[in-house]
Amino acid sequence: MNKERIDWVTELSETYGRMVFSSAYKVLGNPQDAEDVLQEVFLKLLGGWGKRIKPDAVHNWGAYLRVTAVRCAVDLLRRKPNFRQESWDYVREIEAPGENSPRFLASQKQKAGFLRQALNQLPERDSKIFAMRYFEDLSYDDIAGHLKINVNQVGVILHRTRERLKEILQPIESSFDRQTSAAPDRSRTSEEEAYHA
Repeated sequence: MNKERIDWVTELSETYGRMVFSSAYKVLGNPQDAEDVLQEVFLKLLGGWGKRIKPDAVHNWGAYLRVTAVRCAVDLLRRKPNFRQESWDYVREIEAPGENSPRFLASQKQKAGFLRQALNQLPERDSKIFAMRYFEDLSYDDIAGHLKINVNQVGVILHRTRERLKEILQPIESSFDRQTSAAPDRSRTSEEEAYHA
């Protein structure tokens, strides 16, 4: 490996490393996996990719690395064994209701896990386009440019993907809502409980 390539990749990692990590984390929801993606992206540039891609060949390295991070993150998500549905008992034990409460935050985290699991069931191209649009806020034009497809195709794929995700997530969300609404509201004191009984 020549020193110029190492210096070039080092400079890219210092400039865009945080953004690559953040992009991967949004898809994976796990800092260890996001770190793996970060390393994978820059190691690929050092290895085989670096021979094919020249520093001046890419006009926007930030966008290129963001899309690459999302792709690698989706690939990693696909390689992982299926998520197991976890017990909801811990959610019932959390005390306070409300938007900033631990119960609400735990339910949001659980729902994000369900979304990742559902994305894993979709065709690879569809899940990548969904991640680029909704996790990375890329425009239809940007997605089309990166994937070399037409903008209308991006819209059609996103529409079909949203519909398919609704089908996959509807039974899970219904079950989730029944289980969390059955959890006792522990935010009341014992005096309030006695009063409301």
